[in-house]
Amino acid sequence: APGVAILSTLPGGIHFELDGTSMAAPHVSGAAAVLRSIVPTLTVEEIEAALIDGSVDAGPPGPDNAVGAGRIDLLQSASLVLGIPLVGVETSATAAEAGLVAGRFTVRRKGSASAGLSIPYTVAGTATPGSDYVALPGSVTIPAGATSATIDVTPFDDALVELTETVVVTLEPVACPAIF
Repeated sequence: APGVAILSTLPGGIHFELDGTSMAAPHVSGAAAVLRSIVPTLTVEEIEAALIDGSVDAGPPGPDNAVGAGRIDLLQSASLVLGIPLVGVETSATAAEAGLVAGRFTVRRKGSASAGLSIPYTVAGTATPGSDYVALPGSVTIPAGATSATIDVTPFDDALVELTETVVVTLEPVACPAIF
């Protein structure tokens, strides 16, 4: 929750920017109240998990001392308590023709992993599927019980000297998952 440069009031009708946990606490408690109004049986631990998992990371990946778990995103947290998973994609390896090094996209979900989840995606970029790399299928399935799946980009080694080429994977929204 925001805790730096929050516009507040002081006695005498003065408005001033203040910092600290006392500036963040009203945002957190308000978000917790909204989540509890959606699902009244939520425990403190479930509310905390929904707020952390639904937050938008504002610093290095993962919770840290500078920005905590990130900025509260109440819509994403509400999606989680309603059982709607959040899905995102990240790159974890860069492909190269030299040595045929595969590239990798990792698709992760937050929320319940009790069922498999199929996510369609589109592929763009400057590399040509079928001649620069093995064409991708257009969807990835995260199996039940898992929180991630990978999309591997396998390059073809050809005789052409090419500049750097790109492969861009964009997740497509579907009726159930939200994209983070």
